[in-house]
Amino acid sequence: MAEIIITPDITVESAARCLMAHARASFAPLMSQPVPGQDGLTRTVRVQIEVEAGIWSKALTHGGTAAWRDVLAERARQIEAKGYDAAHDDGHSRGEIALGAAAKAAFATAHLWPTQDYLALRMHARCLYPFQGHLSGNPDRRTELVQSAAMLIAEIERIDRAATAGNETC
Repeated sequence: MAEIIITPDITVESAARCLMAHARASFAPLMSQPVPGQDGLTRTVRVQIEVEAGIWSKALTHGGTAAWRDVLAERARQIEAKGYDAAHDDGHSRGEIALGAAAKAAFATAHLWPTQDYLALRMHARCLYPFQGHLSGNPDRRTELVQSAAMLIAEIERIDRAATAGNETC
C-alpha cells in the first residue's frame, strides 16, 4: 500500500499528485487484466480511476477550501495510517460508520449547549458510538468535525460500492 503523508508544509499540488498516483497504483491490476465475457470493463475501470483521481486533484488544487482539503487529507490518513480502506469499511454494512460520524460530531459540539443539554447530548453521543473505545473528547472541535466528515465520506463511498454490487438496501 502506498503511503501518503500529509504535513503542514506539503503543497496542494504535491498532495494531488500523491493521491492520483495512489489511485492508479491501487487499481493497476484491475486496469491491466481483461475480464472474460465483459467487454469494455478494463477500460471502464481505467476511466473511473482517472475520473476519481481527477476529482480529488481538482478539489485539492482548484479553489477547495481549507476545510475541504483537511477532510480529504483526513480521509487519506484514515486509509493509510489506520487501514480504514474499502475492504475495512465494507465490513461495516449496518451504518456504523455514519453513526460513528454523527456521534463524534455531536460529542464535539455538545459544549455549545446549556449544561443540562450538554450532559444529555454527550451521553447520547456515547451511546450512539458503535465502535470500541471512547469518543476522544479532543478539545479541538474543528479536528473532531473534520474526522467526522471524513467518516461520512467513507460511509458514502461504502454505500456507492454496495449499490454498484447490488448489495445496498435502503
